[in-house]
Amino acid sequence: MRKTEPRGVYLAVGWQRPMPGTAFPAPIPAMRKCGGAIHARDIRDAKRTVARGFWPGARPMPPPPRAETGDNAAPRRHDQHRASGRREKVFSQRKVAQLLVRLIEIDPPIWRRLLVPSDWTLAKLHRVLQATFGWTDAHLHEFHIGGLRYGDPDLLDDGFDGPRVFDYADVRLLDFLGQPDPVFVYVYDFGDNWQHEIRIEAWPEVETAPKQAQCLDGARARPPEDVGGPWSYGDFLEAIRDPEHDDHASNLRWAGGHFDPEWFDLEVINKDLRNAMRSNAARRLHQPKPKKG
Repeated sequence: MRKTEPRGVYLAVGWQRPMPGTAFPAPIPAMRKCGGAIHARDIRDAKRTVARGFWPGARPMPPPPRAETGDNAAPRRHDQHRASGRREKVFSQRKVAQLLVRLIEIDPPIWRRLLVPSDWTLAKLHRVLQATFGWTDAHLHEFHIGGLRYGDPDLLDDGFDGPRVFDYADVRLLDFLGQPDPVFVYVYDFGDNWQHEIRIEAWPEVETAPKQAQCLDGARARPPEDVGGPWSYGDFLEAIRDPEHDDHASNLRWAGGHFDPEWFDLEVINKDLRNAMRSNAARRLHQPKPKKG
């Protein structure tokens, strides 16, 4: 049975201004009694209503009319909800999000172009990004959208009244639809601070509902894990290119004995993406070594 809010409780909608370089206004829902806001019966529907683009000044939805009986009775709310859910499911299945992802503060750029099912959440997108760049998922991560933090609250809430962490399992890529040039950031490894800029380039339609993400193109290998961040990565490259450098041998050992910054293998990356949602999938710790001969 669905949990409903008492009659007379409405959703008051507020929006936080987007941070520079982003285009996704963060919804700030609050449940309180007020006569001129959007009606909601449960928290889940309210959050989804906000995420789909109701802006301040939108015409409020009045409380639902009392149920009528007979042949002329209006469809009940749960029937309308089911019909809306079916339309949304068909719509989302026919769309994918085309993403351009690049590591910030690295030149020449390390980037990937992806197709991701539009109804996937940011929690699933985290696994996609780990697979497409070849990270090992050994560190904490979060998304930054409109100045707010989205991630796993159980992992990121520190209990010291820090900035609130919103559950990234509640946000889908489809929620960005209609926003002009959506851009947000994925941060992996708070020590090395690998920041990935994610730009939604397009919403191409597909004939059948996609079951997995796909990499279309890209360039260059991601840096070794725990190398120290973008600035230390430059020092790492300098050392492995110079056999006379004091750190040449140790840095190569750190990278698994081989590292080519220009490496990019579309077949290998898409194989990793096909296994991205498997909890027991083997993860590559290092870049594949070139075949001899």
